Amino acid sequence: QQFSRFCKLQADDKVLEAACGTGHMVNYCASSVASVDGVDIAERMIALAQAEADQRQLGNVRFSVGPVESLPFPDGGHSVVMSRAAFHHFADPRQVIDEMLRCCCTGGRLCIQDIIGYGDPELDAYVEELEVAIDSSHARTLLRDEFTGLFTEVGLVGIHGVEFQTRLDLINYVGHAVQSDEMQAEVEKLIEKGLGDAKLSSIFEQHDGRLALIRNVLFIGGRKADTDSPAELARRPRIVRLKLDQP
Repeated sequence: QQFSRFCKLQADDKVLEAACGTGHMVNYCASSVASVDGVDIAERMIALAQAEADQRQLGNVRFSVGPVESLPFPDGGHSVVMSRAAFHHFADPRQVIDEMLRCCCTGGRLCIQDIIGYGDPELDAYVEELEVAIDSSHARTLLRDEFTGLFTEVGLVGIHGVEFQTRLDLINYVGHAVQSDEMQAEVEKLIEKGLGDAKLSSIFEQHDGRLALIRNVLFIGGRKADTDSPAELARRPRIVRLKLDQP
Protein backbone atom coordinates (compact mmCIF):
# COMPACT_ATOMS: atom_id res chain seq x y z
CA GLN A 1 0.00 0.00 0.00
CA GLN A 2 1.52 3.28 -1.17
CA PHE A 3 -0.34 5.29 1.46
CA SER A 4 0.89 3.17 4.38
CA ARG A 5 4.46 3.69 3.17
CA PHE A 6 3.81 7.42 2.91
CA CYS A 7 2.66 7.42 6.55
CA LYS A 8 5.98 5.79 7.58
CA LEU A 9 4.34 3.47 10.07
CA GLN A 10 6.51 2.09 12.87
CA ALA A 11 6.14 -1.04 15.02
CA ASP A 12 5.22 0.99 18.13
CA ASP A 13 2.65 3.23 16.42
CA LYS A 14 -0.90 3.48 17.71
CA VAL A 15 -2.91 4.25 14.59
CA LEU A 16 -6.38 5.73 14.16
CA GLU A 17 -8.21 5.85 10.82
CA ALA A 18 -11.14 8.26 10.59
CA ALA A 19 -13.87 7.19 8.17
CA CYS A 20 -12.33 3.74 7.74
CA GLY A 21 -15.15 2.30 5.61
CA THR A 22 -14.86 -1.48 5.35
CA GLY A 23 -11.59 -1.42 7.29
CA HIS A 24 -9.23 -2.41 4.48
CA MET A 25 -6.52 0.02 5.61
CA VAL A 26 -6.97 -0.76 9.31
CA ASN A 27 -6.65 -4.48 8.77
CA TYR A 28 -3.76 -4.05 6.33
CA CYS A 29 -1.75 -2.00 8.85
CA ALA A 30 -2.42 -4.28 11.81
CA SER A 31 0.58 -6.54 11.27
CA SER A 32 3.09 -3.69 11.23
CA VAL A 33 1.99 -1.51 14.17
CA ALA A 34 1.11 -1.86 17.87
CA SER A 35 -2.62 -1.16 17.47
CA VAL A 36 -5.16 0.26 15.02
CA ASP A 37 -8.54 1.86 15.65
CA GLY A 38 -11.06 2.43 12.89
CA VAL A 39 -14.15 4.66 13.04
CA ASP A 40 -16.94 5.03 10.50
CA ILE A 41 -20.48 6.33 10.67
CA ALA A 42 -21.89 3.40 8.65
CA GLU A 43 -22.72 0.36 10.78
CA ARG A 44 -22.78 -1.90 7.71
CA MET A 45 -19.22 -0.87 6.80
CA ILE A 46 -17.97 -1.50 10.33
CA ALA A 47 -19.64 -4.93 10.39
CA LEU A 48 -17.73 -5.90 7.24
CA ALA A 49 -14.49 -4.51 8.69
CA GLN A 50 -14.91 -6.46 11.92
CA ALA A 51 -15.78 -9.65 10.03
CA GLU A 52 -12.52 -9.42 8.06
CA ALA A 53 -10.52 -8.75 11.24
CA ASP A 54 -12.13 -11.75 12.93
CA GLN A 55 -11.43 -13.97 9.94
CA ARG A 56 -7.78 -12.92 9.96
CA GLN A 57 -7.62 -13.23 13.77
CA LEU A 58 -6.28 -9.71 14.21
CA GLY A 59 -6.05 -9.05 17.92
CA ASN A 60 -4.80 -5.47 17.82
CA VAL A 61 -7.64 -3.77 15.91
CA ARG A 62 -10.81 -2.13 17.22
CA PHE A 63 -13.73 -0.73 15.26
CA SER A 64 -16.27 1.86 16.37
CA VAL A 65 -19.41 3.30 14.82
CA GLY A 66 -19.69 7.07 15.01
CA PRO A 67 -19.19 10.43 13.30
CA VAL A 68 -15.65 11.56 12.56
CA GLU A 69 -16.60 15.01 13.85
CA SER A 70 -16.70 13.51 17.36
CA LEU A 71 -14.18 10.67 17.63
CA PRO A 72 -14.64 8.41 20.70
CA PHE A 73 -11.04 8.67 21.92
CA PRO A 74 -9.13 10.72 24.51
CA ASP A 75 -6.79 13.54 23.59
CA GLY A 76 -3.39 12.53 22.27
CA GLY A 77 -3.94 8.78 22.38
CA HIS A 78 -2.62 7.94 18.89
CA SER A 79 0.74 8.49 17.23
CA VAL A 80 -0.66 8.36 13.67
CA VAL A 81 -4.11 9.64 12.71
CA MET A 82 -5.09 9.08 9.11
CA SER A 83 -8.00 9.31 6.69
CA ARG A 84 -8.18 7.71 3.28
CA ALA A 85 -10.48 8.61 0.34
CA ALA A 86 -13.03 10.28 2.60
CA PHE A 87 -12.55 14.03 2.89
CA HIS A 88 -14.64 14.77 -0.19
CA HIS A 89 -17.62 13.46 1.84
CA PHE A 90 -17.17 15.93 4.72
CA ALA A 91 -19.30 19.08 4.92
CA ASP A 92 -16.78 20.71 7.29
CA PRO A 93 -13.22 19.46 6.59
CA ARG A 94 -11.68 21.81 9.17
CA GLN A 95 -13.83 20.33 11.94
CA VAL A 96 -12.69 16.83 11.02
CA ILE A 97 -9.01 17.83 10.92
CA ASP A 98 -9.36 19.54 14.31
CA GLU A 99 -10.83 16.33 15.76
CA MET A 100 -8.15 14.14 14.17
CA LEU A 101 -5.49 16.47 15.57
CA ARG A 102 -7.04 16.29 19.05
CA CYS A 103 -6.58 12.51 19.01
CA CYS A 104 -2.96 12.79 17.84
CA CYS A 105 -0.14 12.93 20.37
CA THR A 106 2.46 15.68 20.37
CA GLY A 107 5.05 14.78 17.76
CA GLY A 108 2.61 12.38 16.08
CA ARG A 109 1.65 12.41 12.42
CA LEU A 110 -1.57 13.32 10.63
CA CYS A 111 -1.90 11.88 7.11
CA ILE A 112 -4.67 12.20 4.52
CA GLN A 113 -5.25 10.65 1.11
CA ASP A 114 -8.01 11.99 -1.12
CA ILE A 115 -8.94 13.09 -4.58
CA ILE A 116 -8.31 16.79 -5.27
CA GLY A 117 -9.58 19.27 -7.84
CA TYR A 118 -7.94 20.04 -11.15
CA GLY A 119 -7.50 23.73 -10.38
CA ASP A 120 -9.57 24.67 -13.44
CA PRO A 121 -13.00 26.13 -12.57
CA GLU A 122 -14.76 24.64 -15.60
CA LEU A 123 -13.34 21.14 -15.11
CA ASP A 124 -13.94 21.22 -11.36
CA ALA A 125 -17.55 22.40 -11.72
CA TYR A 126 -18.28 19.64 -14.22
CA VAL A 127 -16.68 16.85 -12.16
CA GLU A 128 -18.42 18.01 -8.98
CA GLU A 129 -21.74 17.69 -10.79
CA LEU A 130 -20.76 14.22 -11.99
CA GLU A 131 -19.57 13.13 -8.52
CA VAL A 132 -22.84 14.16 -6.86
CA ALA A 133 -24.85 12.31 -9.52
CA ILE A 134 -22.76 9.17 -8.92
CA ASP A 135 -22.81 9.40 -5.10
CA SER A 136 -25.21 11.68 -3.24
CA SER A 137 -22.93 11.60 -0.16
CA HIS A 138 -20.26 13.54 -2.06
CA ALA A 139 -19.82 16.99 -0.49
CA ARG A 140 -16.94 18.75 -2.27
CA THR A 141 -13.54 17.95 -3.70
CA LEU A 142 -10.89 20.15 -2.11
CA LEU A 143 -8.02 21.69 -4.03
CA ARG A 144 -4.40 20.92 -3.19
CA ASP A 145 -3.89 24.42 -1.78
CA GLU A 146 -6.95 24.01 0.46
CA PHE A 147 -5.42 20.92 2.03
CA THR A 148 -2.05 22.59 2.57
CA GLY A 149 -3.88 25.62 3.94
CA LEU A 150 -5.82 23.52 6.44
CA PHE A 151 -2.67 21.75 7.61
CA THR A 152 -0.94 25.11 8.03
CA GLU A 153 -3.89 26.70 9.86
CA VAL A 154 -4.00 24.00 12.55
CA GLY A 155 -0.27 24.36 13.21
CA LEU A 156 1.09 21.15 11.69
CA VAL A 157 4.79 21.24 10.82
CA GLY A 158 6.92 19.37 8.30
CA ILE A 159 4.00 19.44 5.85
CA HIS A 160 4.80 17.32 2.81
CA GLY A 161 2.95 15.42 0.15
CA VAL A 162 2.74 13.72 -3.21
CA GLU A 163 0.26 14.69 -5.92
CA PHE A 164 -0.36 12.27 -8.77
CA GLN A 165 -2.96 11.24 -11.32
CA THR A 166 -4.83 7.96 -11.43
CA ARG A 167 -7.19 6.33 -13.91
CA LEU A 168 -10.54 5.28 -12.50
CA ASP A 169 -12.37 2.68 -14.57
CA LEU A 170 -15.62 4.53 -15.20
CA ILE A 171 -17.96 1.53 -15.03
CA ASN A 172 -16.46 0.44 -11.71
CA TYR A 173 -16.39 3.99 -10.38
CA VAL A 174 -20.04 4.60 -11.14
CA GLY A 175 -20.85 1.19 -9.68
CA HIS A 176 -19.23 1.88 -6.29
CA ALA A 177 -22.39 3.74 -5.24
CA VAL A 178 -26.10 3.10 -5.69
CA GLN A 179 -28.05 5.53 -7.86
CA SER A 180 -31.76 5.91 -8.47
CA ASP A 181 -33.00 5.46 -12.04
CA GLU A 182 -33.15 9.25 -12.30
CA MET A 183 -29.56 9.66 -11.17
CA GLN A 184 -28.33 6.86 -13.45
CA ALA A 185 -29.83 8.78 -16.35
CA GLU A 186 -28.15 11.96 -15.09
CA VAL A 187 -24.76 10.20 -14.87
CA GLU A 188 -25.10 8.97 -18.46
CA LYS A 189 -26.12 12.44 -19.61
CA LEU A 190 -23.12 14.05 -17.90
CA ILE A 191 -20.66 11.50 -19.31
CA GLU A 192 -22.05 12.08 -22.79
CA LYS A 193 -21.70 15.83 -22.25
CA GLY A 194 -18.10 15.45 -21.13
CA LEU A 195 -17.07 13.23 -24.02
CA GLY A 196 -18.63 15.67 -26.48
CA ASP A 197 -16.79 18.72 -25.17
CA ALA A 198 -13.22 19.49 -26.27
CA LYS A 199 -12.10 20.65 -22.83
CA LEU A 200 -14.09 18.31 -20.60
CA SER A 201 -13.09 15.27 -22.65
CA SER A 202 -9.45 15.84 -21.60
CA ILE A 203 -10.16 14.09 -18.29
CA PHE A 204 -11.50 10.96 -19.99
CA GLU A 205 -9.30 8.33 -21.59
CA GLN A 206 -9.66 4.96 -23.26
CA HIS A 207 -7.43 2.53 -21.38
CA ASP A 208 -7.24 -1.18 -22.18
CA GLY A 209 -10.44 -0.88 -24.16
CA ARG A 210 -12.40 0.72 -21.31
CA LEU A 211 -13.32 4.31 -20.56
CA ALA A 212 -11.48 5.83 -17.61
CA LEU A 213 -11.79 9.06 -15.65
CA ILE A 214 -8.48 10.70 -14.77
CA ARG A 215 -8.46 12.14 -11.26
CA ASN A 216 -5.82 13.95 -9.26
CA VAL A 217 -4.94 12.38 -5.90
CA LEU A 218 -3.04 13.86 -2.96
CA PHE A 219 -1.14 12.22 -0.12
CA ILE A 220 -0.45 14.88 2.50
CA GLY A 221 1.12 14.57 5.93
CA GLY A 222 2.32 16.72 8.78
CA ARG A 223 3.53 16.47 12.37
CA LYS A 224 1.77 17.79 15.46
CA ALA A 225 4.15 20.48 16.62
CA ASP A 226 6.32 19.71 19.62
CA THR A 227 8.19 22.99 19.23
CA ASP A 228 7.38 26.69 19.01
CA SER A 229 10.31 27.35 16.70
CA PRO A 230 9.25 30.12 14.26
CA ALA A 231 11.55 28.65 11.59
CA GLU A 232 9.85 25.25 11.69
CA LEU A 233 6.35 26.69 11.83
CA ALA A 234 7.11 28.99 8.88
CA ARG A 235 8.54 26.25 6.65
CA ARG A 236 6.52 25.98 3.45
CA PRO A 237 4.73 22.72 2.52
CA ARG A 238 6.65 20.48 0.10
CA ILE A 239 4.41 18.81 -2.47
CA VAL A 240 5.95 16.58 -5.17
CA ARG A 241 3.90 16.37 -8.36
CA LEU A 242 4.05 13.21 -10.46
CA LYS A 243 2.73 12.71 -13.99
CA LEU A 244 0.29 9.97 -15.00
CA ASP A 245 2.09 6.60 -15.02
CA GLN A 246 5.16 8.08 -13.31
CA PRO A 247 6.26 5.69 -10.53
